[in-house]
Amino acid sequence: MNSKVSWLKSGWEAPDFVLFAFVLSKAVILFSFPEYGWDVFQPVFWARWDSGLYFSIAEKGYEAFPCWTQFKDYPPGSPDLCGNCGWMPGFPLLLRALMYLGIPPLEGSMWIVNLLLPLWFARIYTWVAPGNSRIRTLLFMALAATWPGSVYLHAAFPIVLYLLLSAGYIDNLLRGNYARAAAWGSFAAIAYSTGFFLALLAGPLLLLQHWGEWKKLLQSLVAPFAVLASFGTFLLVQWKMTGIPFAFFVTQSKYGHGINSPLKMLGILWERAQKAMNFDHAFPDYFAVGMTLLVLAALVYSVLLWRWKRKEEAIFSVSFLLLFWLVPMSMSPYLAFHRQAIAGANWMRMGTGLKTWTLVALLCLSLAVAVYLNRLFMMNLLI
Repeated sequence: MNSKVSWLKSGWEAPDFVLFAFVLSKAVILFSFPEYGWDVFQPVFWARWDSGLYFSIAEKGYEAFPCWTQFKDYPPGSPDLCGNCGWMPGFPLLLRALMYLGIPPLEGSMWIVNLLLPLWFARIYTWVAPGNSRIRTLLFMALAATWPGSVYLHAAFPIVLYLLLSAGYIDNLLRGNYARAAAWGSFAAIAYSTGFFLALLAGPLLLLQHWGEWKKLLQSLVAPFAVLASFGTFLLVQWKMTGIPFAFFVTQSKYGHGINSPLKMLGILWERAQKAMNFDHAFPDYFAVGMTLLVLAALVYSVLLWRWKRKEEAIFSVSFLLLFWLVPMSMSPYLAFHRQAIAGANWMRMGTGLKTWTLVALLCLSLAVAVYLNRLFMMNLLI
């Protein structure tokens, strides 16, 4: 089969698995909000917090202004920059295209999410089905549908878009299809704020694959270079639109991002959870701490991958976990770690050999956490 379309074709050769994951993900949403009934699937329910910023980018492009000129919380002359420059353009570009067809951003966001979600499940199927029984494959698909933070698979956010694009990048990179990886990665880089990490993700793997073969190494660098070039182009476009160099980073800087010890961040999160007014407010911080423990367990699993002679997957798994969880964890206690968790769901590509009992335990845990985080999303406690 032509590898260019094999992932999609093989996914739809088993539509029951894809449909199962899609229906389960929607059933969890319905179960989480019984008081709303079928109204929970209305588009207005899913546009919260950052959704409005993506809509504004789609409608009028990027804008930036000194925060103190419009918000009383900032002292006069404050250097902090406000506006919508801290958010990526991939999702708004799709919204903009639908606007030309007469579909407003709110409804358009739901079209995008619900069309891309089955495609991502199809990609997951192609990863987990080979070598696994039907029962184990169903467990993996259920885990994908209920992964921690899965509420953002349905919200007016670019999470599903990013997952699909980064999955294509990861799959082609591991297969050595560097030109295709470059294509997927260039779009993933502008889909989500941590998308540029995909460039760094390739480094250790490419060195392992082509150590001593410098010509092949240089040829393979087209994949990470495409990611950086795409992100750099985005920064230049923002500069032209706003007149402010590196507006993305300047806007994000007011949230206190920096490089710190992950242990320090964990301490801050734990202490903040202890001081929260109630458990609902504390749970997002407890969740971040709990996810960090799971990531550490996944790092141990990655070492075992190396011992099991799966060196490329081991290197990739370690790099993935460091870049998409522990590095963000070291940046700031104000990050939305529930969104970062679901954005890291493609780690499943490296976990296809997990024991069945581990899968069952993770699925039960993910389902319980998913329902609770869904409730917090409804209460506007998840940003």
